[in-house]
Amino acid sequence: LQRLDLLFDVMGFMQLLQSATMSGNPRSTRMEFPVVPNMLGMVLTEERWSGNNEGRPIAPHEIGACTPSLHASAEASAGTSVDTPPAGGESQHPRIITLATPPFTITHVNAAWCDLCGYCADEAIGKTLSMIQGTGTDRAQLRRMMHDVKHACASSATITNYRKDGSSFLNYVRVYPLTNDEGGATSGTAPSHYLGVLESLTIAGA
Repeated sequence: LQRLDLLFDVMGFMQLLQSATMSGNPRSTRMEFPVVPNMLGMVLTEERWSGNNEGRPIAPHEIGACTPSLHASAEASAGTSVDTPPAGGESQHPRIITLATPPFTITHVNAAWCDLCGYCADEAIGKTLSMIQGTGTDRAQLRRMMHDVKHACASSATITNYRKDGSSFLNYVRVYPLTNDEGGATSGTAPSHYLGVLESLTIAGA
């Protein structure tokens, strides 16, 4: 054998992956674990974000105003809020990024997260996820997710969270480890951050 050519059908693989990972939650139409980058820098260039890599509290003037259209994107290399939008534009999915170590300080949020939870970015950056938890939040589910996070694994749960106005919503949340290393989480490098993707299962007006 002098030569061996291997062909990889990327599209076919993605279709099989989507079929194999469709959510078991009948109220969700999205993938259980959609394909997402495992590097912080790649996630930050996908869409608009407000925040900074360290979870340093920000002032309202750093993001212009508390409106989705004015939320700034965060540039991984600078670690500060900037005004230039990324190629991906605005995401329709509420997303949040935290540091990878307790108490999991919030470092970035997107406009969809602000719309869902009712907080402006400057009210969330530097805080913890306890701000959207309450009496109805299932602590056993949180402990299970924390176990997965401790082992640098992706995880998901359906839990009750709370908006700024005190109203609750059923949240299907997925979390993914992110690293600042070019090899990503698969290289053995410990995660530096976690990405959370939220999906409200509560019917509006219900």
